[in-house]
Amino acid sequence: MNVNLKVQTIPVAANGSVRIAQAGTFLSLISSAGSFQFSIDGGSFQDGLTVLSMDFYRDVQAANSLLKIASTPGTSTPAFKEIIFKDTSGSANSIQFVIANDPVNYYAPPSIVFIKDAATYTKPTNGTLAAGAMQTFAGLDGAKVRKQIVITNEDAALVLYVTDNTGATRGAVIYPQRPWTIALSGSITIKNPNGAGVNFSVLETFYS
Repeated sequence: MNVNLKVQTIPVAANGSVRIAQAGTFLSLISSAGSFQFSIDGGSFQDGLTVLSMDFYRDVQAANSLLKIASTPGTSTPAFKEIIFKDTSGSANSIQFVIANDPVNYYAPPSIVFIKDAATYTKPTNGTLAAGAMQTFAGLDGAKVRKQIVITNEDAALVLYVTDNTGATRGAVIYPQRPWTIALSGSITIKNPNGAGVNFSVLETFYS
């Protein structure tokens, strides 16, 4: 059991240092607000990286040695007695780390993001498109941008075309008594290719 397991966050002043008098065998650097260095038991300073995990074991045959080799889980004795953290970012820092007797895995908590669609409103239009006529819907209501448009052909027998802005190229057919919809912020043109007028209705959804 990792009876010595501790997850800690410490503030470090700009260009300052903090001494942590805590024994352990395992050290994991989790996060920091800026660059920093650390020293184990008065040893030389080395750059701190996040995430960086180290499993230490002291070689009793060599004075003050600190070897980076795995210990036997459950049988570890503290290999270091203190850690010094030193800020190198030049700004107030915050360092999060784990000290334990045996290796552990640290998993950062997941972030849950809720995305809410922007507010919208609808604007209806209806009328009669004369024989051979076209009508373009620009996609703007003042400065408000359209999100979606629904065009309904209200005629019982005649079709409408969705075309380019010249009316020369047909892109879609709106059949009698049927709605046709597309998510589109740009302009769209409908054309009546028939010899008689066609009633239609349009419902546009704009971002507020």
